[in-house]
Amino acid sequence: NEAVLLFSELCEDNQDLPVLFAFESGFELLIHIFESESWAEGGVVVQDCLKLMWLVLNENTNTQSFFKEMGFMHKLLPLFASPERWGKRRSAIASASVQLFSVFVSPCLPANHVIAMVQTMDQIGLLPHILNLVKSPGCPDDVVESCLIHLSRVCSQSSTQSIIDSGVCLAALTLTLNSERRFPLRYAGWELTRACIQRSVATQRELVFGISQATAGDASQSKTFGSLMG
Repeated sequence: NEAVLLFSELCEDNQDLPVLFAFESGFELLIHIFESESWAEGGVVVQDCLKLMWLVLNENTNTQSFFKEMGFMHKLLPLFASPERWGKRRSAIASASVQLFSVFVSPCLPANHVIAMVQTMDQIGLLPHILNLVKSPGCPDDVVESCLIHLSRVCSQSSTQSIIDSGVCLAALTLTLNSERRFPLRYAGWELTRACIQRSVATQRELVFGISQATAGDASQSKTFGSLMG
């Protein structure tokens, strides 16, 4: 773990080190650590490894392309297993895992690169894992926020209907209108809602009808994200 922390500090100060780390079997080493630490059920070591992987991949098309071509995206799917019970550490790992995959679709990256990354994420079946995670009972707000932001970035013509059918988009819109929730969470809800609305007239009609029904009761009553999808 000390070596992981050292590499994290070095990657923050050296722009060349992430590429060297990636091409010298660094990703394989981190995935091996994930396996030995039981993936999402692990502890601080998994969190430190996720931070290092994020530093190596963030806004770096070279390391990201290598990561995709080597099939590492598919190998990280165990990190997205929905827990039977949420805890502080499990929440932190889930949120960091979603944020890790969000670096592949950052607005700072070239459009053709992002399209290729979204196609790969569709191929490995990441979307159902994200939807199951955000819909899991008692999903913490920080995980919900990370998931909604990620979904807003990968929302495409092929995935929009799946997001709508899951109930996540309508819940995100209802969440946006709840003034009692934290602003970052409401903003994440709006980003997903906006992304879905832009892609389908039918979706616009469904959302307008759905939100009118969802807010017909006591709009001031505090609700969990999960209850809004019920």
